[in-house]
Amino acid sequence: MGTSNFHTANADKTYVVCDYEWDDDNGWMWEECKENLLSDLIVHLRTFTADKDIKSEDELRSFPTISLGSTYQSVVLMDVGVTITANIFMRSGYYEAACLDWELNIEGSAGDNYCSMEAFIEDLLSHLEGNEKEELRALETNLITEVEKAFAKVSTPYNLIGSASNGEAFYGKATS
Repeated sequence: MGTSNFHTANADKTYVVCDYEWDDDNGWMWEECKENLLSDLIVHLRTFTADKDIKSEDELRSFPTISLGSTYQSVVLMDVGVTITANIFMRSGYYEAACLDWELNIEGSAGDNYCSMEAFIEDLLSHLEGNEKEELRALETNLITEVEKAFAKVSTPYNLIGSASNGEAFYGKATS
């Protein structure tokens, strides 16, 4: 049984990185690839902060995940600061290389009136008016767009173009 080479939970495309050939002296050069990615992401994402300790909620055993860091956008709604954070990950390919992916979190300065962030988010969403909900959705969309544009600049974007009955996947370079 075959498998696809890449696992992405959220990214629109498969943003391939670290597709180096084997080097007899240095192996796959993962650390060099990761350091290059961090440098590039700092340039292309305004609020990017490197952080190797973020845990992925979408990691699969066959596709180990390395945390690269996060970037965010903020807005004030109903006198509460709301921040949407995109955690950036590099997921190992099954056979070779790796790909970039992201996961979103929402946080707010809820004060002492809430026992959990989940309660805060639920209450916030229930009280937002139409324009405020649209503003929150726009913030999320803008952050995702910013992250995916940065990914396209620091990687080689591919689309999944098909898969065989045995699970093998076929990728083609993305044109846009």
